Formats: sequence, structure tokens, C-alpha cells
Amino acid sequence: LEVSMEEFGGQGPRNGFDGVETTFAVTQAIETGGKRHKRSQVASMEKKLAQWDYEMTRLGVIKQTRQAFAEVLGVQQQITLIHSQIRLAEQLLGTVNRRVEAGKDSPSEAAKAQIEFDHTQMDYKQAISDLASAKRHLVVLWGAATLDVELIDEPGDIDVDLPPLAQ
Repeated sequence: LEVSMEEFGGQGPRNGFDGVETTFAVTQAIETGGKRHKRSQVASMEKKLAQWDYEMTRLGVIKQTRQAFAEVLGVQQQITLIHSQIRLAEQLLGTVNRRVEAGKDSPSEAAKAQIEFDHTQMDYKQAISDLASAKRHLVVLWGAATLDVELIDEPGDIDVDLPPLAQ
């Protein structure tokens, strides 16, 4: 919509707005060469691209969450194995100490067993730290404040519910 005024502010009988000429016009662009159809196609393609971008992001989040979940499971299993190693190292240390006291082994063997025991305990502490880190990463991906479970069970198939893309 367009409005224009002419011939105002003159002298004599056309003084002020008495002789004003007002023109009202309605304009609309007439697109030629199929521009409207092409613009509609571009918009449709941009919508499909946005849908694909969303789907790629959604699948990426699912992949990262599964990897983080697997990391937590792996570290938990590592801790279980280290527990077994600690028990074995403890038994070995006791056996070696008894053999040293009986004079069957040298004190250096007891020192070696003690070093192995200490090394296994350090591995355990590192694995506990790794588990806390893996859980924090999983919590971030889930969008939760904390992970409310001590141990995570192997789920078989992890279902992650993300909102569907609105059509």
C-alpha cells in the first residue's frame, strides 16, 4: 500500500491543503520465470536440511551416550579385576613373608612382593578415579545432576529417548 500527496502549500485558491492531490496505490510484485516456485523449493530443501542436521546431532548424542555408558561398564569391570589382583598380591605377600621368616627366601623377595602389592593398590585408586570421571561424563550426556546408582548393569541395548523432530 502506497500513499502520496502533491500540490499542497500553494497560493490563492490552492492555499494549504485545499488543492492537494492524493494518490493511493496498491502494488504487488509479479514474479516471473518461476521464482515463487523456486523460492518455495529452496525453503523446502532448507527444512529438509535442518531435519537432517537435527537427526545427525541426535544420533551423535546417542553414540556419545552409548560410548560413555560402555566406558563406565569397562571401568567397573576393571575394578572387579583389580580387586582380584589385590587379593592375590596380598596372599603372595603373606606367603613370601612367611618364607622369608622361615629362611627359605631372601628379604629381597619380600620387598618385590610388597612393591607388587603397592602397585596393585595404586592401580585400584586410579581405577576408582577413572570410574568417577566416566560417571561424570555420562551424567553430563544424560543431563542429570548426579548418577544415582553405584554400579551400572549391562543393558544389552541402550534406549535413549530424545524428542522426535516435529514435522
